[in-house]
This record gives sequence, structure tokens and C-alpha cells, in this order.
Amino acid sequence: MARKPIYGFHKTSGQARTTVNGKRISLGPHGSPESKVRYAQVIAEWEAARAGRCPVARLDLTVSRLAFLFLKHADKEYRRDGKPTGEAANFRYALRAMNNMFHGVRVVDFGPRKLKQLQEHLVTEGLALVTINGWIGRIQQVFSWGVSEELIPVQIAQALRAVRGLRAGKTAAKSPMQKGAVSEAHINAVKPFVTKPIWAMIQFMFLTGCRPSVSSGQEVSQNYGTS
Repeated sequence: MARKPIYGFHKTSGQARTTVNGKRISLGPHGSPESKVRYAQVIAEWEAARAGRCPVARLDLTVSRLAFLFLKHADKEYRRDGKPTGEAANFRYALRAMNNMFHGVRVVDFGPRKLKQLQEHLVTEGLALVTINGWIGRIQQVFSWGVSEELIPVQIAQALRAVRGLRAGKTAAKSPMQKGAVSEAHINAVKPFVTKPIWAMIQFMFLTGCRPSVSSGQEVSQNYGTS
């Protein structure tokens, strides 16, 4: 019975490596998340070959190709009344930023360090903290989708989940501005431009401190207590 290739350590280079069918494969810095993801992919390919079946993921799949496939999915998934929603556009912005930095990089080579590099780049570009966290979260979601479609091994998506969002006060990214209360004068100014039912709803929200939200396509009010 063939022995499973081991996750080895090359002292001279400090790299992790393994040997498959007599061929040495470099995995990246020893102990790094990227090397472990790469090792998991090599083992998946090795086990698939032994079982005489096709592997569950392709080694040549690039992040650009994964983004393209996801956006085709997003164009169908994120629609309302036959039109793309804002969330579909948000995914496009996030994936465009990833592709600009890592176009042509294989999915198996895209680990937490590269995602952090993108995160730091977005900070230097002057994007707001909320925007950066939203884009990074969506990229992580895209890789999870890739797992569900059996395009990439689960270890890759799990490793990327280790990248945490930026925290206010701990980064140079702009923190969200605090939203203040709307003055009664500004509220009264819209009265001539709305219908009586809408004005009644505005007055109700003003007096009770609730706000509108959307649930199952219908607008509802959630009471958050009086102010």
C-alpha cells in the first residue's frame, strides 16, 4: 500500500515540501497557512489519482477565473424584479480589486497573506473601513461558493476565513462617520412632497423612535425604543 506523502521541512530553505511519485513539490514557507493549503491540495490530487477518479478541484484554476464564474452566478442570484441588485455590484467591485492585484494567480496559491496584502492595499487607496471589510468578506464568500461548486478544496476557503476584518482605531482606514439625529425642521420640510399615508408613517417613526427596514420584500417598522 502506497504511503501518504508527508508534509516535510527543508532546513536549508525553510520551505515546506513533499514528494509525490518521486517528484519533490515545494509548498511554501514551512508552517504557513499557504503551505498547508497547498499540501492539502496535493494530497487531494494524490488520493484522487489512486482512486482512479477526477480530482474535486483544478490546480490551474486562477482567482480571475473563479471571479468570472462567481459573477455569472451572482447575475442570476442577486436580482430583484428582473434587475441586478446593489449586492451584485458590490461583488464586482471587490473582485475587480482582487483581480487588479492578483490576476493570473492560481487559487491554490492564494492564501491569507495575499488576502491581507489586498486588505492593506485598499487601506493605502483611501477606502473606508466599512468598504474594505465588506469587500474582503465578499471575497471570502466567493471562495466558499467555490467550495460548494467543487471548484476548490475546502481548506483554501477555511484558511482565508482566518483573515479578520479591520477594527476602528487599529488601522489607518477611515472609520465610519457617526450619524446624528435629523432636525424636526428638516422632517417638516418634506411634508409638502409626500402623500398623507407616508407623512403619517414619518410622524409615527419620529414619535416612537423606530426606523424602516425591509423583510421579504415588504417594508416594516422595527421599534428600537423612544429617543
